[in-house]
Amino acid sequence: MSNEAPADRKSLDPLVRDLLSPIRSTREEALVAARAMANAGNRKGVDALAKAIRVKAGDPAIELYEPGYVLRAADECARAYGRIMDIASRHAICKEASQVAALMAMLDFRDSVAVRSLLSELRQAGGDDQAHEFQLVGTHQQAVAGYKSSSK
Repeated sequence: MSNEAPADRKSLDPLVRDLLSPIRSTREEALVAARAMANAGNRKGVDALAKAIRVKAGDPAIELYEPGYVLRAADECARAYGRIMDIASRHAICKEASQVAALMAMLDFRDSVAVRSLLSELRQAGGDDQAHEFQLVGTHQQAVAGYKSSSK
């Protein structure tokens, strides 16, 4: 959970509040909404995801990774997977968002079964909160990519 006081949370944009909701279904709907905004060329989706990551990290200066997907060798993917699990076990996914996003770029997310398995392992390594942070960081990457391609 973030270090932000409850009163501060009320001043957040509604989309950011939903992205940080303790209710998983609300968070998941907000992730979809933020990505859809970005894909439609609305920067608000990207900005809301970035703000939610920074709130979860408790650091407004967290730098975020801009995606660039490249196919990697299997051993590189395995090392990236292991590093992400290590970061989750330290409850630091949002705090190390830039590194996590760079590691994510090494993984193949086209297989939905593998993604569900990864989220399950993240929950085991760091709890539901770390799976949520991973979704925030990953959706931010997707939103940036969608926003960039829609504004060309």
